[in-house]
Amino acid sequence: MVGIWSVSVLVLIVQLSEFRGVAGRPGTVLNGIHPGISGREILYDEDCLRNISLKTQPRVSERNGDISPTIEAEVVAAISARSVSSLRRISMPEPKPRSELHPEIRALLAMLDAQASPRIETLDPVQARLNREAPMKKLGGEPEALGRIENMSIAGPGGDIPIRIYARESGGLRPALVYFHGGGFVIGNIDTHDALCRAIAKESDSIVISVEYRLAPEHKFPAAVEDAHAATVWAAANAQRLGIDARRLAVGGDSAGGNLATVVALRCRDNSGPALAGQVMIYPVTDASSLQSQSHREWGEGYLLTTAGLKWLYGHYVASPELLFHPEVSPLLAKNLRGLPPALIIVAEFDPLRDEGEAYAKRLRRAGVPVALTTYPGMIHGFVSMLGVVTDARRAVHEVARFIRAMGNAGVKKFQQDETHRDSPTPTSAS
Repeated sequence: MVGIWSVSVLVLIVQLSEFRGVAGRPGTVLNGIHPGISGREILYDEDCLRNISLKTQPRVSERNGDISPTIEAEVVAAISARSVSSLRRISMPEPKPRSELHPEIRALLAMLDAQASPRIETLDPVQARLNREAPMKKLGGEPEALGRIENMSIAGPGGDIPIRIYARESGGLRPALVYFHGGGFVIGNIDTHDALCRAIAKESDSIVISVEYRLAPEHKFPAAVEDAHAATVWAAANAQRLGIDARRLAVGGDSAGGNLATVVALRCRDNSGPALAGQVMIYPVTDASSLQSQSHREWGEGYLLTTAGLKWLYGHYVASPELLFHPEVSPLLAKNLRGLPPALIIVAEFDPLRDEGEAYAKRLRRAGVPVALTTYPGMIHGFVSMLGVVTDARRAVHEVARFIRAMGNAGVKKFQQDETHRDSPTPTSAS
């Protein structure tokens, strides 16, 4: 495989008209800036790529000095295809330097780089779970001690759904958060997010119900949505017995779980209940139909979550590509967002999902939904569940807790006002 390195303003153009194909035949590589092309791009003819040999230059990404494995895979496929029609243009926008990451995140990424774990898209789902779930749990740190932890199963549309109930103590009525873990709809479980759910329950003095919904590809869309909705309906129906103030019931989750939270809110609105007092979305998936946003181009490689990894996850979640445009897969594409409960949306600066999280906040606000949107500078996707190693994870938990405590009364408006005027992390306008 040819190693390809690039300068930030360098464009490599393989002139198809001047290349003749295999090694030993004429060919020309022109190095330089190509007018009208923004960022860094490579144009190549797969039949001639074997002829290209470049000396090293400043790195394409801060994570490794070679071209991304995703682009390498595309180049290999193109070489195999040996078709003029596979002339491709690959955009490689200038990534922000790692120096702008929070020092804790830089150290974490350096440690993960040193471990050289396989990329998720090179694994099958079972291998991915074995490879990812133990580290996810470890990064959560030491779990909080709580007075009430209950493991049980509830009836669901596809069989029993395991849940875990968390509360600081028993007795009285409290607000509640039905929580859906992240993991791209393919990995993750109650245990991977145990520390986070404990922390939210303790900080907010609420009841947190963590739901182990069915995972893809064994159970494709809409299985996860159906389980998440069923668990929410169950929590509302059993509120009194569980010690929940039914007027202050919310849904929430991170990443894929954030997607499920707002999709459940849409289902509750369209099915006349149960009424929800809030929705918490932590770096949510809101548009699986497109991987072309600016945040994907800037941070889709080198910052833990990758665009290639998301493509792999979404491919397992849906039975066919057209379902990626379904509003219960990509709620950003829903025609009507009116009537949804107040929302807290947290996004990370260096996250390929940042743009769609911010776009969803804007759409909610335009639909008349109260929204608090916060961008955490220097953070990456997944940081909130990294309570054991990332200080800002605790700050995010505190923000979630304040939102939960404010639900169901005028406190939500006060919460939004407070978020707008605080200094850090960065409240972001969703107008």
